[in-house]
Amino acid sequence: MTVNQEKSKQWPQYLATIIGSLSTFGIGLQFGWPSQAIPKILSDEFPGNITKDEASYILLIGPLSYLVAAPLFAFLGDIIGRKKSLLLLAVPQVIAWILIAHARTAVIFYVARLIASASEGGLYAIYPMYIGEISEPKIRGILGSSLSVSILVGQLIMTAYGSYTSLTVSAYIACVFPVLFLVLFVWMPESPYYLLMRERRDDAEKSLRKLRRMENVDSELERLTADVQRQMSEATTIKELFKVESNRKALRIMFWLRHFQQWCGIAPIAFYSQMIFKEGGDFLSPKVSSLIVFLTQTVFTFGTSLVIDKLGRRPLFIVSSIFTSLILYILAVYFLVKGSNYDVSNFTWVPIVGMNLFMAFMSIGIGIAPNLMLSEMFSASIKAKALSICSIYFAICLSITPQVYHLLETHLDICAPFFLFATSTLIGAMYAYVWMPETKGKTLEEIQQHLKGRDRKRKTTVQNVAKNA
Repeated sequence: MTVNQEKSKQWPQYLATIIGSLSTFGIGLQFGWPSQAIPKILSDEFPGNITKDEASYILLIGPLSYLVAAPLFAFLGDIIGRKKSLLLLAVPQVIAWILIAHARTAVIFYVARLIASASEGGLYAIYPMYIGEISEPKIRGILGSSLSVSILVGQLIMTAYGSYTSLTVSAYIACVFPVLFLVLFVWMPESPYYLLMRERRDDAEKSLRKLRRMENVDSELERLTADVQRQMSEATTIKELFKVESNRKALRIMFWLRHFQQWCGIAPIAFYSQMIFKEGGDFLSPKVSSLIVFLTQTVFTFGTSLVIDKLGRRPLFIVSSIFTSLILYILAVYFLVKGSNYDVSNFTWVPIVGMNLFMAFMSIGIGIAPNLMLSEMFSASIKAKALSICSIYFAICLSITPQVYHLLETHLDICAPFFLFATSTLIGAMYAYVWMPETKGKTLEEIQQHLKGRDRKRKTTVQNVAKNA
């Protein structure tokens, strides 16, 4: 085979993604921890004395550290690189799990969650950048979906073993994964995009050769160099994120997609899953029910990651939103009827079936598309700052929704938050139908041209030329 006939190999990109996802797997472990830990913390067997209200703040307080961590690591991602930033983010994960292993008071749990969430905030800003920049367009969907898949696998694993081990043992087991990430990821290549941004063309060429397993990467290197130079020629201040129409449009779209993702209730439903099943009936034990639900979510998210580059982000998000809303309304009605003292003994299967259908439909679009599109929507010149702002908004939603659930469930009824989340999700389907763009199969530069409206202008010009001919 001659050099010109050489084809890129995809397995190095998969390898870098799999090893890199050990970091976001740690987010999943943290997300899965409350559903099985909070019932233990509130039990009589726990050596500390923590009230239900104090326990609810364990969920609320963590994402607040996103406010600092997201912009800090977004800044570091442009200074020291995506790779070194990801390695650095493994350290707070280890510290947090050690604190959780020995926590006996609410304050220690709060501190541990703040430290762990600092890592989460940084990862939400850096990881999508790294994966989006090392991936070829034809597999960027499946590789970008690794953020969602790895988080869900982490949730599933924590639910599986955390429900049957002590808080101390489960925390020390969780420590293994960030350490393993540190050992393995140090051998992975840096993002060629970042290296070109720093004008390190030779290093970018070496990185591309490792990622594509090709000797001749001149064609792709020239294209990436031109794309990065054009994007970096744009102003890079935070003001430009709101001043430039294409940046403002991308930020607005990602804000709303992230908003509808979180206000479908995924975080509070996941965090309070065992307590929801306890309230819903005794068809299965809360521990087994939670495990089945997280397994369903993981399987459907992984399955979607395999086809999202074929089916597209937009149609999956719309279909997902419609059916997720329907299931939430059904669950809301069930809890309303049960709370009105009607006999539902013949329908105790509704919560477990409904929650599984909720996780299935949510996973095929709402849960995966916004996470993937974070890596696609922003210009290289402004991407770090944009992702940090998106992470901050994500943190706000992640902090508010569990507390809203807790307040509505406590002061009204458990059906109330389900009605709220169902309505929000239905509105999300309508928003996506009107304003959500499709990014499948496009290079990062082509997406930028679409946001600027230039691809439509080119199509119009071509059509006019054809008519005149």
